[in-house]
Amino acid sequence: MTISFEIFGVQAAELLSEMHRMSFLQDPWSAEAIELLLMGSGVFAMVVTQTEQPIGFLMWREVAGEAEILTICILPEHRTKGVASHLLQKFYSETKDNGVSKIFLEVNENNKAAIILYEKNGFEAVGRRKDYYGGKGCQKQDALIMKFSW
Repeated sequence: MTISFEIFGVQAAELLSEMHRMSFLQDPWSAEAIELLLMGSGVFAMVVTQTEQPIGFLMWREVAGEAEILTICILPEHRTKGVASHLLQKFYSETKDNGVSKIFLEVNENNKAAIILYEKNGFEAVGRRKDYYGGKGCQKQDALIMKFSW
């Protein structure tokens, strides 16, 4: 599998939104929301491609030597093939080069596949946000706060 990585900016908001919609059936992010995020200071999106076709991305924010993963998605047909781990490893290298020493994220406590992915890639649970996910008639669910550091 030959994959490559590239940092994208606001011009890719439509593409990123479409990939997010295909990856998350509930509450996908709009192009406008992604564009607003990418216009913010210290916010980046790294797209992973296979045979020059985008198959996923990771969006994060950096501030004061820390990074927060805002979202990570791999298109469903490319999951369980190691793509997300490759994306995380490239992201670690990118952020470390930028002086980041700690990375945080929030993940739905019921998203076992994502939790396993993060744990396999060095994250550990450090906290919980009660009723973080859900709303609008959906059952509320807690988020695990996870941390990676060098």
